[in-house]
Amino acid sequence: MYKFFLLLAPVIMLSACANFNGPAMLGDPSAAPIKTGEACIERNWFSVKGNGSLADAKRNGDITNVATVDFSAKTRFPYIKSKYCTLVSGE
Repeated sequence: MYKFFLLLAPVIMLSACANFNGPAMLGDPSAAPIKTGEACIERNWFSVKGNGSLADAKRNGDITNVATVDFSAKTRFPYIKSKYCTLVSGE
């Protein structure tokens, strides 16, 4: 029985690896998506780095008028390595 769980654990852990791109949220309909900005959080088992806020994404893309906001998530090893990003486009 122990060997069964030992073989099953990696299958369960690796099945949770995923990439996800969320639906776009609309900001100002009159804003043209000329510029893009991105702010990401990288999470490892022992640390979290970055700032994935909307304000940081706007600042990184030098955007003052937001047209759309997207979300992206990439997970390689569950609970060990993942990256979450806020993507902004606008003027």
